[in-house]
Amino acid sequence: MIVIDNSAASKTIRAASFVGGFAPFSAVSTIETLDTAGAANIDARADSSGNVAVVYHHLSTAITSGRVKFSVSSNQGSTWSTPISLSSAGQGEGVNLTLDPVTQKPRVSFFDRASNWVLTSECTTAISSCSSSGNWSATEQIESGAGVSGLTAVTAPAHNQLLSAFPYIDRTSKSYIFYPRGAANNASLMATHNVSGSWSSTTIRSGVNGNLVGIAPANMSVAGWNVQVTENASYSPTAAYIGPGNWLYVTSCGD
Repeated sequence: MIVIDNSAASKTIRAASFVGGFAPFSAVSTIETLDTAGAANIDARADSSGNVAVVYHHLSTAITSGRVKFSVSSNQGSTWSTPISLSSAGQGEGVNLTLDPVTQKPRVSFFDRASNWVLTSECTTAISSCSSSGNWSATEQIESGAGVSGLTAVTAPAHNQLLSAFPYIDRTSKSYIFYPRGAANNASLMATHNVSGSWSSTTIRSGVNGNLVGIAPANMSVAGWNVQVTENASYSPTAAYIGPGNWLYVTSCGD
């Protein structure tokens, strides 16, 4: 179990593991002590050897200083590697993490809200060695006009937390990134993939009244807020997200 503690007294990333018996959870360990802005968009995965990776958006009182942070534990969460930055300053909204089901290597994806970018990076080694920033690929820009720069940032209401850039890797190690375009673009749920060796985007679900003026997070017209993706019984991606009408939608590849 990994949580963000954004309480006023202590802003930290903390973890505890289930150990069974009369002590169902281990002692709580601290992954990182944060500054007064806290963190958001935490995600974690474990490989087949029990190594656990966590990624989160480390916020900052200076909005342009927030970053994607990554840490890994090789002892079921008892201790954690010193968190490393996987992004430039001012990036990290909607960060998510996945593992390649074949190689077990992690991939992260996230927004640079202010620049309207969607970005991704992958670790080039086994997960236990991903605590070194030198083992991560250069960040790739897969979208340069996401239309989300009008979303408010850390200050309430933090509409940027509607964002989610979710990576999915199939059983042939091909990568997909699912993410929403905002109302300043076409308000649609998008997917981009590198099946052909370079990133190529397609619309999964169109929004309503694209190219709306302003941030419009509450106009219930954008498809793709908070998108999450998993694999279905046919080994195809299934995406769940908030879409037009403020409803929860689920769609699978081939629907």
